[in-house]
Amino acid sequence: MKMKNKEKIEELIKKYPVNPYELLYKDICRNQIEVKNVECYKTLEQLEKLLLPTKLLSDKIIYKYLFLPFEDEGKSLKFIPLSLIRFYNSEEYAIAFPLGFNMRVRKGEDSISRDVFNLINLLYSFAELRLKDPIPISESDISKKFIRGRVKLKYVEKPVITKKEAKAILEKYRENRKRKLSSDSISLREYLKVVGLVYDALGFLEISKASIEEIIEKRRRYGDFRDCNLLDLPLDDVNAFEKWRKENVCGSHPFEIVAGYLYGGIYLFPPSHGRFMIYTSFPNEEIYKIICRLIKEKIPFTTNLKEILEVLSGEVFVNVNEPTPFPPRFIFYEDVKRKDKIVWDEFKEVRYKGKSSLKY
Repeated sequence: MKMKNKEKIEELIKKYPVNPYELLYKDICRNQIEVKNVECYKTLEQLEKLLLPTKLLSDKIIYKYLFLPFEDEGKSLKFIPLSLIRFYNSEEYAIAFPLGFNMRVRKGEDSISRDVFNLINLLYSFAELRLKDPIPISESDISKKFIRGRVKLKYVEKPVITKKEAKAILEKYRENRKRKLSSDSISLREYLKVVGLVYDALGFLEISKASIEEIIEKRRRYGDFRDCNLLDLPLDDVNAFEKWRKENVCGSHPFEIVAGYLYGGIYLFPPSHGRFMIYTSFPNEEIYKIICRLIKEKIPFTTNLKEILEVLSGEVFVNVNEPTPFPPRFIFYEDVKRKDKIVWDEFKEVRYKGKSSLKY
């Protein structure tokens, strides 16, 4: 960016200083600010007059993307891409950030914070400057802390296994999938024997020396406490186990043999279609050990192995700066070791009246 252009922007930032870190993160649970102030509303009306719509919907007009300049923690000039939205029926504007935070602005007489006043006026003033002077903004000028990206997990944390190991265990799993139980009807003792193998794989007990009572004790210790009387059933009564399964009102809790509390528990479900099912929402070295052990013991089972191996080998893509549902992670830009491997969302600048759009 040319020095002259940079100086113009820095003058605006000094006039309307904005700290987006404080504005967005001082209340981490808050995703929206409500503003009822006629001056702010009129400023956004003036801003809208400079822009051409990006998208027309039945209830709103969307203008994206505008750029908000600010000085980052390293004193460098950076930009955040924002969307301006006008709702037809409610006389309301919204300023939307890429990561979900938004500011809703209506007419009113409420007093407002200096941060809100500065943000709205800086957004308008910079758009006005953009209309008069086509200052180039490169991809490197956009702050990576306020936009979404995706990256392979191996560039964030060390993989648990190699791609070669993943391929080998997948082949063994496919071979093991050929095995099936003759019936889905089993006793509590038969179920607990498989639980014992899992605990042995995790180092909780030594299966060759463990009694069924010890396995039950470990299940009470390490598993979800909501077993709903499963562990009190007769050990060798198949009918009692089947009756309990049909009448179970506790969902998956009795089968959470390693409690994960918020997430990450390990579940062992009784046979269905001739196979046990092992599941976790948080794949790690533990589930890998369990899978290897069940295959070694030729236990018929099923699991979401491809997804698990993608996570363990680090080949799965995870979100940057926003939560990833599976595997559950919240990865910030700073957490990524190979930042050059991040695939960022693209931002096509809003069209100003009389100007063409630019892509960044």
